[in-house]
Formats: sequence, C-alpha cells, structure tokens
Amino acid sequence: MSAFDGALRGIQRLLALGPRTPPPDHAPVPAHPERRQSESTVRTVAAVAVATLLPVTFGAALIPLREQLSQSISLLMVLPVLVVALLGGRRLGTIAALSAAIAFDVFHTLPYYQPTIDDPDDIVETVALLAIGITAGLLAESAQTAIVAARVRRRELAAMTNFLEHI
Repeated sequence: MSAFDGALRGIQRLLALGPRTPPPDHAPVPAHPERRQSESTVRTVAAVAVATLLPVTFGAALIPLREQLSQSISLLMVLPVLVVALLGGRRLGTIAALSAAIAFDVFHTLPYYQPTIDDPDDIVETVALLAIGITAGLLAESAQTAIVAARVRRRELAAMTNFLEHI
C-alpha cells in the first residue's frame, strides 16, 4: 500500500460517518459506553472540521493562480467537495459544498475578500458548486447503504449455506 493509499484510508476513516455495518449479535457490550460516546463526538467534530476547512484551504491555495485560471477556479473548487462527499456522505458533502461556495465567493469573486458576489455568472457557479456537492453526497450515501446491505445479505447467505451443508 502506497503512502497516498494510506492517507486516503485515514481520511476515509475520519470522514466515514455514514451507515455502519451492524455489529454481530454476539458482540460484547463495551465496558465504558461513555468513552465510546466521547470518541464518537470527537470523531464527528473532527469530520465536520475537515469538511469545513479542506475546501477553504484549497480555495486559499488557489489564490496565486486566480488570474491564470479565472474560468476554471469554480471547477477546481469541486475537487475537495467531491472528496469529502464521497468519503463522508450527504451531510459532510453539504457542509463541504457550503464551505467551498463561501471560499469561492470570498477568495475568487470580485470584490475579493468580501462575502459579496457582483457578477451573475459567479452566482451561477456558486449555486452549481452547492448542487454538485449535495448530489455527490447523496450518491455516496446511497452507495454506502447499498454496500452495507450487500454485506448483510452475504453474511445471511453464508449462514444459510453453512446450515444447509450441515443438514
């Protein structure tokens, strides 16, 4: 596994707040449920922070290229939104889309560094950025739900096959 794959898996684990595979029926009860709740809260806060800050950081990093890429900035701003939406699902994708729209507005539309849009084309680009983020999040969440359902069905089929083999 490359360093990139490891980093991507780490981000995916951090952002993975979508549907989870249900624990098996024989899973032990945690000794300290309050600690588990605390870890879940920290994980949620960290995921929201990443979903908010990744598009803002990406938008700020594109400031030096603003003149050369003026027509492509909004398309580039979709990249962190897609990453967050695909790894984190609908809620985090929506947060990232809102964050990216605000970052695009503040960093890349006139007047710069003010939350104001004067050009109608920039308004359209901002709304499209929001729509893409929300749609990608919905699609990712649907895919995650389908994966979990397939895993459950696979386990049920394996249990049934095992039962029938022993009859």
